[in-house]
Amino acid sequence: MDLMDMGIGLDAIRRENEQGPLIPLRHDKHAGRDAAMKARGGAAPAHSSASNAVAGSELYDTLSSADFSQEVRVDAVKTGIANRLARISASAFPADAIVANCGALPIGAILSLFAPAPAPADADADADAANDDAVPTLRRDPASCYHCGAFASASCRVDLTLGAWRCALCDVGNVDALYACGGGGSNGGRDAFPELTNAVVEYHLESGSGDGSAGGGGGGDGEGGGNGGVVFFVVDDALDDDEAALLRASLSRVASGLDASQSVGFVTYAASVAVYELGGASAVASAEVLSGAKSPRAADLDAFLGKEEEDDDDGGGDGGGSIGRFIAPARACRAALEAVISSIKPAGRSAGPVAGRARCAGVAIETAAAMIRRRGGPGRILVCAGGPCTRGPGGVRADDESELFDFERATAAAYVDELSSTIASLDVTVDIISGGREAIGAARLAPLADATGGSVVLVEDFGATFESNAARAAARRPGRGPAVTVRLSHGVQCARVIGPVRTMTREAAAAATRCGSTAFEDASDVVRLKTNDPTQVRAPSARSPERFFFFFSLAREA
Repeated sequence: MDLMDMGIGLDAIRRENEQGPLIPLRHDKHAGRDAAMKARGGAAPAHSSASNAVAGSELYDTLSSADFSQEVRVDAVKTGIANRLARISASAFPADAIVANCGALPIGAILSLFAPAPAPADADADADAANDDAVPTLRRDPASCYHCGAFASASCRVDLTLGAWRCALCDVGNVDALYACGGGGSNGGRDAFPELTNAVVEYHLESGSGDGSAGGGGGGDGEGGGNGGVVFFVVDDALDDDEAALLRASLSRVASGLDASQSVGFVTYAASVAVYELGGASAVASAEVLSGAKSPRAADLDAFLGKEEEDDDDGGGDGGGSIGRFIAPARACRAALEAVISSIKPAGRSAGPVAGRARCAGVAIETAAAMIRRRGGPGRILVCAGGPCTRGPGGVRADDESELFDFERATAAAYVDELSSTIASLDVTVDIISGGREAIGAARLAPLADATGGSVVLVEDFGATFESNAARAAARRPGRGPAVTVRLSHGVQCARVIGPVRTMTREAAAAATRCGSTAFEDASDVVRLKTNDPTQVRAPSARSPERFFFFFSLAREA
């Protein structure tokens, strides 16, 4: 799970797992809550958290003796990419409600929440510029305010001697053992905590993860650096010579850019479906072939998945019995994957016109989803299509003037709707990228993308634009049901949001902002994105990130 803290009050992006509600942040920072209850004369609640800086009766004294006078220098906060992710219309908020609510210009922000992170800088590039534009990645839970839920940021006052910090939004004191580092070093010790010196940081949260380290360290090529699921390529094998050559070159570059730990599968389709073996040590394209005239049955998959059930670790496979022959980490199958991509050949002269060639896209997508289900976990199916589906379930072979056209189209639509709901229940996303000179029947395939949180992207050919979209789709983390949580200081409210979002109910908002046993529905406005996949770009090019407009006003007095 990912979280991005932008340090501007609009500080949380949370992803929902299909297995339950929005994954709450683990709130084991009870110190501030206990101190506040002690200050009011009440008893601190019982808990057993190993992360508290001090225990029970000493908490209030810790906050009282904390030195918050040393605020971070403005020039020490690295803004870099923050200017690309967020644009604020004013640096200060009017204290007068009349000015704030009736001014000629709105007080607001333009956020590009899913703008791509900058590529790693070259070794010869300017080091300061590279550090200023990089987004630190933290593999731990953020420190959050017990009162309003806001995250610790560069705007907070922190006493690193005692591990105490004061929330920038509600001005309530908190204590966290994470920050009890002694306060030595440059910049008062804050450089050891990227969230205290950067305007933007990204948190990677994983189910069952521990506290992790305080330092950064993004995905890279190490373990856990992939997108957390399987990327299954479903490739049209009925293309012309020039299209096939472009597709091979683009897919080869996309495959070479995959994370080393990313699990990969590969299927091609034309009149039949070919499921390629990637888990073996051999760099030869070898595949099992299924009929494209009907949906695959469990027995059809068992026929080749059960062949080598005893070879669980054949060639560094992905586990799960012989499913590792067909789904394997990129580090173990780069040679085999390159051989498979090189084996993509043009359809030939006898195949007929491009639009009328046999393509069993529905069966191929169904097969890929079944393979991901056998392997387990989330996944993403990346369909590379060069023409319409004309064979098997979901296919429309009759031309527009035929009396069978309406019947075949209705039958295909019913199949796609059923397949969409089935794949969505498996936590699998379908992205469809079409290149070439023929229409693919995008309207018929759109429900697959809409129901699963994917996209349908139409490009002119299989060249650079196709490659950039395919690379970004393969790198995106699977996720559904995202929510954007807007946290604001007391007296300020989010008046309007413009973008593909919808307001959540009070119950859903409370669940989305719950942190441990504490709900912060009074301190935030929560909206749900209309798209299922938060990283999906609703634009013809992956270079144009979706933008959201937030407008703020002073809250009316009760």
